[in-house]
Amino acid sequence: SLAVPASLAVPASLAVPASPAVAKAPSSQSNAIFFVGWPERFHMAERYSDEVLAHDPELTDPDKLLLWAVRHQANEGECTTSRPSMWDKVATAKWMAWRQIGKKSKPEAMNVFVRVVAELHPEWWKWPALGLVEAEEEEGEEEMEEGEPVAEGPGSLDLSLGAVPGSAVGNVPGATNGTGPPLLKPPAGEEEKGAPNTPSGGRESRPLSRNLSRMGQGWQPLVTSGLPPRAHYRHAAAVIGAHMYVFGGRTHGGRLPEGVRVLSMVSCEWSQPVIEGSVPARWAHSMNAWRHMVVVFGGVRKREYLADVALLDTHNLCWLHAEPTAAEPTFGAVKNSPSARAYHSATLVHNRLYVFGGEDSTGLLPPDVHALDLLTLSWVRHKCSGHVPVAVRDHVAIAAGSRMLVVGGSTAAGYVDGSKLAVLETETMVWAQVRCSGQVPSARAGHAVAMTPSMSEGGWDLCIFGGGDGLRGFSDLFRLDLTSSEWSKVNSEDDATNGLTPREGASVASAGTLLVVFGGYTSTGCSADAYICDQGMYASSLASSIAADSELEENGKEGLSALALLSSADAQEVSAAQEVFGRAMQVAVLGVECDLGCGEWVPVGHDETFGAATQRLELLQLQLSRAPENSPARRATFLASCHAGLLPVASGGTECWFIFYWVCVLNVSTGQRASAMSAGVQLSAPLLAKARETRCTKSISARLMTLHAQLTEAWYSAIGALLAVEAEAQALAE
Repeated sequence: SLAVPASLAVPASLAVPASPAVAKAPSSQSNAIFFVGWPERFHMAERYSDEVLAHDPELTDPDKLLLWAVRHQANEGECTTSRPSMWDKVATAKWMAWRQIGKKSKPEAMNVFVRVVAELHPEWWKWPALGLVEAEEEEGEEEMEEGEPVAEGPGSLDLSLGAVPGSAVGNVPGATNGTGPPLLKPPAGEEEKGAPNTPSGGRESRPLSRNLSRMGQGWQPLVTSGLPPRAHYRHAAAVIGAHMYVFGGRTHGGRLPEGVRVLSMVSCEWSQPVIEGSVPARWAHSMNAWRHMVVVFGGVRKREYLADVALLDTHNLCWLHAEPTAAEPTFGAVKNSPSARAYHSATLVHNRLYVFGGEDSTGLLPPDVHALDLLTLSWVRHKCSGHVPVAVRDHVAIAAGSRMLVVGGSTAAGYVDGSKLAVLETETMVWAQVRCSGQVPSARAGHAVAMTPSMSEGGWDLCIFGGGDGLRGFSDLFRLDLTSSEWSKVNSEDDATNGLTPREGASVASAGTLLVVFGGYTSTGCSADAYICDQGMYASSLASSIAADSELEENGKEGLSALALLSSADAQEVSAAQEVFGRAMQVAVLGVECDLGCGEWVPVGHDETFGAATQRLELLQLQLSRAPENSPARRATFLASCHAGLLPVASGGTECWFIFYWVCVLNVSTGQRASAMSAGVQLSAPLLAKARETRCTKSISARLMTLHAQLTEAWYSAIGALLAVEAEAQALAE
């Protein structure tokens, strides 16, 4: 089970479950209300809030503040009013709550308002006055509400607040600040420096483009801004979308840095999100990206080895404390949870976290494999066969399809080199040993690995960086072609002239072919530097976009005034976008392959699907920033993304499933963004089984041609919302 910290000052509905096994979709999204479009659904929630919810005696002050703030954002847009008098505590609390919403668009704020109402009163849509259900079904409730006073107009909730603590307003989960993560703390003095002509809505800065201008020269220092973390090592990092999340580690003197830092790979800006709840700081732990969550396991804190599991919800910015149970044993597994440990590896394969190796206070741990099912939050220990590796610590493991590859590490006999890799096939739980050739990395531990698109045709390559062998450290980068099992050395020790000195305990994150190294322990102590490397490669999807763009011009479509890049190469999704953008805005649409690196992910519910679409949009921004200056893709006026998801709906005691889309549109020049959701199409039992079997919505979306109409409607809604937001911004500027 997931336990949300009691300190959360916002309704728990916004801590969206990661899967239906963790928590079921709210009943507010059941049958009737699901088919109500926008903004009609928002207006219904407004009416219910005024006439029913406002008079709920159990409604708390933080709930009232949140409702008031999100509603104002939905009706009036971003807060631009001046701060009220410090003596007026109620007005100040309202103003602070509204400011916390940030730059969230009106449609997004409408969505959040409906979700908050649904959490407070799950069956609000059944109120007979809304006309969605028969009056006799709610007869008793209607009698109870009869004669109650009716509030009118926006902001009519009575905020009878006493002393408002500074934390009462809290953080509004899901709100976004420009294109970055939700509600990040800006650097001191930058709160009011938003520039309408910058993509992020902040100061004009394109450090990534400048840094990538010399990609052919190996590692280059990453010029960052914002709130950089302290120098530390033995931390962990995970990438979601185009943002790298850093947590834990040790600083000079062995101190443990608190909190989470986030690096936007698009703007190269560090920020520190305001996260509800807390997780003890640690080092030598593992951290994995799963959907929109970051999963943290194990580590060391004050000489105490840990075995806890915590999830960071990057959408709602809160820590979720997991309490996994031991699952019922299956064939080849036993009911068992892993012991406390550090210097272990944790690898995510098909919604399961495989924990291997490490150490505790007694020394090396046995080479057992424990698996945590993230959908059911249950542990098992697998009985593995084959060429089982020896006990190892300070190694790394990474997923390649259904296999888990173990690289390097320290054993009782010494350090492990890259000539032989231990490989676990997770479908059969059989270990094997793969012999590698080429320029094999020397034996090491404390290194880092990441997956990047292969330099050959298709596939993925494994990259290994840094580490040490007890006598010296390394700053070399090796690449393993998983098809040929051949190592090649990418950079040389000459990269030390760029400041990238040998180090261990650093983190390496990848987004496409881009690698980012942060921190680590060097000969001079802890490091807070970041470096990037791309070897001058550009995503093949952009190359195909350039070819497609040239084809458009050859076919006489140069009359189209602008170009839009869509983070999808799916024919149906591209076709719907081309139809709408061409008619409404005279814009040509090019589809760009933009893989989230988790093809098995089937988003369930509105928030997961919206998060997937947002991540695709961020990755598309990153790809665009890496395109050559003379690339036709550089003249893109709009960036767009879409992602399909599933929604369970309770109807007549049975559960029906629908497939639907979230779409997002970004104006590159203004930085304004808008989103919209399509109507749903019910899935038949065979199609639902197909989706669950393949773990991918692509397997069913291509077979439902009716989705073209749903997508078209959603694109029209998103474009209309974007135009409205831009018109309002222009009016405010004038």
